[in-house]
Amino acid sequence: LYGRRELGLEQTINHLEDLRYLWRGAGLEKDILLELGNLYLEKREFRKSLERFKMLVSYFPDTPNLEKITNKMTRIFTDVFDPYNVSVFDELGILGMYYDFRELTPPGDKGDRLVVDTGERLQDMGLLERAIRLYSRQIRFRVKEPVLRAETGLTLAKLYALYFETEQGIDVLKDTDNKNLPKELVGRRKVMKAELLAQMGSFDEALVAIEGLETDLANDVRTNIAWEQEDYKKLAKILAPKFIDPLSGQWDIKTRRDFLRFAFGLHALQRVDLLDDLKRLHIESIKENNVLSYLDLFMQDLAAGPEGVNTDDTGRVGDVITQFMEYNKFAENYNEVREDRFRKKYQRARFNRQYRPR
Repeated sequence: LYGRRELGLEQTINHLEDLRYLWRGAGLEKDILLELGNLYLEKREFRKSLERFKMLVSYFPDTPNLEKITNKMTRIFTDVFDPYNVSVFDELGILGMYYDFRELTPPGDKGDRLVVDTGERLQDMGLLERAIRLYSRQIRFRVKEPVLRAETGLTLAKLYALYFETEQGIDVLKDTDNKNLPKELVGRRKVMKAELLAQMGSFDEALVAIEGLETDLANDVRTNIAWEQEDYKKLAKILAPKFIDPLSGQWDIKTRRDFLRFAFGLHALQRVDLLDDLKRLHIESIKENNVLSYLDLFMQDLAAGPEGVNTDDTGRVGDVITQFMEYNKFAENYNEVREDRFRKKYQRARFNRQYRPR
């Protein structure tokens, strides 16, 4: 009837579903499941198509051409993750598809990329522990291509850093290293290693890891280490090139942080002359970004007496900087973070109810 267009696609599916329950376990059910799998695929209901094919394979393992059916299932599963088809699902749906049918992941680079993309979705939803398990398994059992393996290792190392599992992060970088990686990827991996070493307090080793690497990311690590070590001379040397010319417009959090650290470093070095030059050079941006009062505080603090800065003063000014940075970061991201956390909390709860680790 459907072939003669006497029944619509939806009607045909409904009739076959009803008929399937009347003829459970018989040869007819096998034919019905095969037809339903194809019809749901035609309707682009990929999950239901795979479910019906999976029933067919499980209930009737002696079906002729079974390999042809399983190959078709693998193609459907892979196509689901194609950018053109992903829009059919929300993030929860696509992750559910992976966990319910991950045995259909194809071998080779295509399957490796599919798993990596799934890991990125887990990260986007805040399911970091699941992402760690997925990437760990990927590195241990699947991915062989050197560049993708190194990228996956870098991503896993970043996740370990979020949990302060620094040794695991360093180990995975070592395990996924290769002599023939692109220079840019090698640089990012060096920076990640340095960040992990710095997290452990191994500052000298961290600096050795990025020795000779002149990138913004590497300089961020150097800046953070100098700040943690209270090496204000080195801190000022690293940050000075960034503020040698006037900056315009709204500053992002990182620029605010670096400007205040630079100003604080000059304050700690008792260089009121350079603080005054910094103020005059960036006066318009300083006013626009509401940091003038902090710069004035540093200068007034130095002018307060001939003995300069004492420990209590430094602590007081440092507390002001910390409060400033925390407030601005909170204020700029509050609404986005609040909405994002609410959404992700709901998604995580829903996901964990439906898809338990296997």
